[in-house]
Amino acid sequence: MKKVLLISASVLALSAGSAFAQNTQTTYQNGSNNTVGVDQTGNGGYNSSTIYQGYSSGANDSSVSVTQIGGSGATTSSYAQQDGSSLSATVSQTAAGGSYQTSSAIQSGSSNAATVTQSAPSAGAYEQSSVNQSSNGYWGANNVTVTQSGVNDSSTVNQSSGGTGGGLSSVTVTQSGTSSNGSTVNQASDYYSSVSVSQSGAGGSNSSTVNQGTGAYEYENTASVTQVMNGSGSNSSGVNQSGNNNYANVYQYASNGSNVSDLSQTGTNSASVGQSAYNGGYNYSSISQSGNGNTAIVSQTDYWGGVGANNSYLTQVGTGNHASISQH
Repeated sequence: MKKVLLISASVLALSAGSAFAQNTQTTYQNGSNNTVGVDQTGNGGYNSSTIYQGYSSGANDSSVSVTQIGGSGATTSSYAQQDGSSLSATVSQTAAGGSYQTSSAIQSGSSNAATVTQSAPSAGAYEQSSVNQSSNGYWGANNVTVTQSGVNDSSTVNQSSGGTGGGLSSVTVTQSGTSSNGSTVNQASDYYSSVSVSQSGAGGSNSSTVNQGTGAYEYENTASVTQVMNGSGSNSSGVNQSGNNNYANVYQYASNGSNVSDLSQTGTNSASVGQSAYNGGYNYSSISQSGNGNTAIVSQTDYWGGVGANNSYLTQVGTGNHASISQH
């Protein structure tokens, strides 16, 4: 029988004259088929939630759900640690202007899912998300979805395997911070896995780093990075892949700024980079491929740019490689 624990945090006044309330809760669950639901939405103050599931004996088929609303200038934090398989962690944080939202999810095992949503619908907030997933089985099959919309958005996702592989895993990161977006994704010992990063900003910077493969079992992985800067700002992307039959695609658009892409592949792989810059910005692309039978496609367009607006550096070492560069 699945055990269900629902927590509606009580509101404790910080002081008689304080404008904020404080909600704090800590939950420990040991065993499988457990559920925790945390609702910290009262009065929009400081919120803190800490959850441990299966910390000593495992917690298969268990779930965590956290909903938090923070007040202006307040800090909202969530920490969830789960050990087992077929686990799910869902975190939803909403904040007013000048707020800080942090979420950390740690999952060990296979077939686990983590979903983090951080938003500031009425005003901006600083948002930080960290997800770490590790597996030891032949298939990892772990999934991560992160969605952020604040002023400064930061996301870090690590997927790793200590066994023969951690394949069939996926990461999706969507960021729409008005000032800056930063994303780092690391997938190690993965195959048939995917990473998708989408960033849109109104100024400042979009920055993305994707690393796929650091072990002995890397192939058939895909990385897709889309960056759109609708304002005065820049896009930067770094993609590193090792193994065979991997594919990387980078698309960058800057309405009043520059695009920079660095892409490295080891093995037999394919890469595609598309860049468009407006109003005096520039495009820079660097692709390095070592191995046989690689394919690289670069397309750069600069509107109203100056001298040296498009720059492409492509290095291929091996036989049977193909390259196509288009600059306008």
